Amino acid sequence: PNMAGGVGVFLVIAGVALLGTQGQTISGIMRTLRRRRLSSGAFLALLTGLTIGVYSVIDKGGVSHVHPLIYMWLWVVGSVFLMAPYHLRSHTRVRLVGKTECLWVMVAGILLFGAYTMVLAAMNLTIVTYAAAMRETSILIATLYGAVLLRERVSRARMAGIPILLLGVALIGIFG
Repeated sequence: PNMAGGVGVFLVIAGVALLGTQGQTISGIMRTLRRRRLSSGAFLALLTGLTIGVYSVIDKGGVSHVHPLIYMWLWVVGSVFLMAPYHLRSHTRVRLVGKTECLWVMVAGILLFGAYTMVLAAMNLTIVTYAAAMRETSILIATLYGAVLLRERVSRARMAGIPILLLGVALIGIFG
């Protein structure tokens, strides 16, 4: 990434980190950083970020050889074959979900397919660093959903994360 885009990615990461600090104060976050000790939750979050980075690079390589829609279909079919043995063993649970939540499962599947296909298409238009950072804006949407619809309390630290994340997105969008 260029300098402004790199700063944008850093700001997105910082914003996401702040949005993930439910219930913590800014001084508490600073104490944790000074101690340089990760909680198990923070460690798992970093591990998740590493995993996202790895599969984003793999996806970028995949869509550089195959159209994003074909790549997505291959991903779905591959997932079905990998997961089928597990789900066939627990067919009672699958049948119960199929009866009670079939419509929601189908809607969620279609939305997931469309959303991830758009991410794959975006990877063809820009570098993977920008596409991966922009995907994390979903955390902002989830935070706003929780605050507005579920009436969750949003701490000052989380509130600080919102403009930081948005500034990062703007830098990536304008200069990246």
